Amino acid sequence: MVRPIPDNELRRMWEEFLTDYEYLPRLEAAADAYPDKRSFEIDASELQEYSMDFLEYLVENPDTVITAGQQILRDYYPPDTIPEGEDLNMRVVGIPKKEYVAIRDLRSKDIGHFISVEGLVNKVTEVRPKLLEGTFKCHSCGAYIRQRQEGTELRKPAKCYENQGGCGKQTYFTLIPNLAVFQDYQRIEIQEIPEGLRGGDQPARLPANLVDDLTGKISAGDRLVLHGILRSSPRKSGGQLTTTFDLLLEVNSFELERHDIDEFEPTPEDIERIHKEAKDPDLYKNLTQSISPTIKGYDEIKWAIVLQMFSGVTKVMDDGTRVRGDIHVLLFGDPGTAKSQMLRYAASLAPRGMYASGRSASAAGLTAAAVKDEFGEGRWTLEAGALVLADMGLAAIDELDKMDKNDRSSMHEAMEQQSITVNKAGINATLQSRCSILAAANPKFGRFIRKKELLEQLDIPAPLLSRFDLIFTIKDNPDVDRDRSIASHILIGHQRGEARLLEEMNMADGDVQRILSTSEEFKPHFEADFLKKYIAYAKKVIPLFTEEARKKLEDFYVNQRNPASAPSEEEDSLKAVFTARQMEGLIRLAEAAARARLSHRVEGIDADAAINLYTDYLKALGDLAFEATTAVPRSQVSRRLVIEGAIPGDDEEAISMQDIYDRAHSENEEVSMDEVRKILENMSQNGIVYEPKRGRYKRAAW
Repeated sequence: MVRPIPDNELRRMWEEFLTDYEYLPRLEAAADAYPDKRSFEIDASELQEYSMDFLEYLVENPDTVITAGQQILRDYYPPDTIPEGEDLNMRVVGIPKKEYVAIRDLRSKDIGHFISVEGLVNKVTEVRPKLLEGTFKCHSCGAYIRQRQEGTELRKPAKCYENQGGCGKQTYFTLIPNLAVFQDYQRIEIQEIPEGLRGGDQPARLPANLVDDLTGKISAGDRLVLHGILRSSPRKSGGQLTTTFDLLLEVNSFELERHDIDEFEPTPEDIERIHKEAKDPDLYKNLTQSISPTIKGYDEIKWAIVLQMFSGVTKVMDDGTRVRGDIHVLLFGDPGTAKSQMLRYAASLAPRGMYASGRSASAAGLTAAAVKDEFGEGRWTLEAGALVLADMGLAAIDELDKMDKNDRSSMHEAMEQQSITVNKAGINATLQSRCSILAAANPKFGRFIRKKELLEQLDIPAPLLSRFDLIFTIKDNPDVDRDRSIASHILIGHQRGEARLLEEMNMADGDVQRILSTSEEFKPHFEADFLKKYIAYAKKVIPLFTEEARKKLEDFYVNQRNPASAPSEEEDSLKAVFTARQMEGLIRLAEAAARARLSHRVEGIDADAAINLYTDYLKALGDLAFEATTAVPRSQVSRRLVIEGAIPGDDEEAISMQDIYDRAHSENEEVSMDEVRKILENMSQNGIVYEPKRGRYKRAAW
């Protein structure tokens, strides 16, 4: 506890500080800018340099010190610049990061102190006027009485004060809004940033109040540091105040964090190692082995997750169009195939990773929402969902198939335009969701059913599917050799876990050392902290396409678009409807591969890495690649073509529906009479087929 500073000494210290640190010229400029500029900033590092005792006294007695400082500032302004009843805001900024307090570490001893907390904004109310000083009319004598307001409840005068020309009676008063002094007011809620949490921890939250010129500048999803005075307010239970209090931050100033990943800034030693590792011929393999090493296999999926973390390059074209660089990946598979484990690992590894579940999402869901709850005191509040909170990072969304249907329309915008628009209850806002999405989904019927179309087994709309750059199917089919390999891997993993515990307890023997030395594959090639720094460093590289890489991707695109160019029927059957959207996905993968090498050029090796991954993806996915693009199962398209081919032309004799079915069924046994009936009805409505005689059909002439 620092020694108390008397008021006269406090005033002298403020005057001395403002003079010694050349604040007076800035005060003159600020006075000229009033009332457009209503705040004056004081640098905390300069306060510390001037007097450590003075800064510590500010931290422990912020109301006293800041009020005295604001009065000094007011004295330096020309007379009548600041109206009576209004204050000039003194904002304290530049507090070093080592002084920040974690939200979960706030205690009763911090109440009334000046603190700094770092967080992620998840709720924002609209800006509303707050009464600072009310003018009330006395019902007895008609006098106008001023009453300064404190707290959140309206305070009327205790009596008609005689020193304000009143009658001195205790009577009724009416607020006169036109004569009142109001101040803009906004409430926000912040939560701990996800990368600072330990496994299993729920992010702690802290509500905060903003006033005057601080309002209207913060959006849901922003990362910031709030500086202010920690207050407390009693909770209510059954309309009665209790002895338990809630914490609230009265914000003095805030600093928006830059939307980059500087928190993982590598040291010179790290940079030297990063460049060394980037030149390793086995770089791609080493990166893949750093993703979920406890999970056996899935090398293509792990490589895709690596590229997703490095991401492509976000571009803004001449006309203002923004082209996303983030890569979206979907894992679609049977339960128990380690999808969730890979998602959690990726979220913990990626800078600014966020894990969410489609089943257990809050009212804001995965996107954003306008909600009406106690936080907004009965008013509508803008609440950010997982994709907004993961802005400039990675959102790992488990059980995507269980997501709320109302979120699906917003997901389209979030994945392609990387923004989320909310229009509800008078709130019109666009929030940023510039993040990569790694999602997992289970088949609709619990497990894959061989005889059903893949698209029919996935409860996700095709337009949403088409926005994923890569979709991997994971089938849990029994296989003796594969099952034995997985079982052995799991058992060895548990042995290693037991051995590590014994080693930590200094109880290691020969068996423990043998197990640890023979199970090195469970260790990631790159430790998590280093890999985070590697990714942060590599994402600052902007690679430029070479002609070689551009030609390779161009040829691949043309080959996929033209089945006739396939060298064999087997490859032709693997072809998907390849669109410009898939081409942009390929470009992102190639750019990510170049970034992984720290290369400033996208070369042929990077194009090959993207093409090989995409080819493996198409072979593994099969018909679902086609179905995700067309929203129609491939077999259904082929049956439709057979049925349409069975309908006679205009120059041929009309035939019955049964004859059309017999013709089509002879070519494809899966054709049903119901399909024939639906297609004929559709073609008749569109004028493609007509009935020259009732019940007999032929094509119309064109």
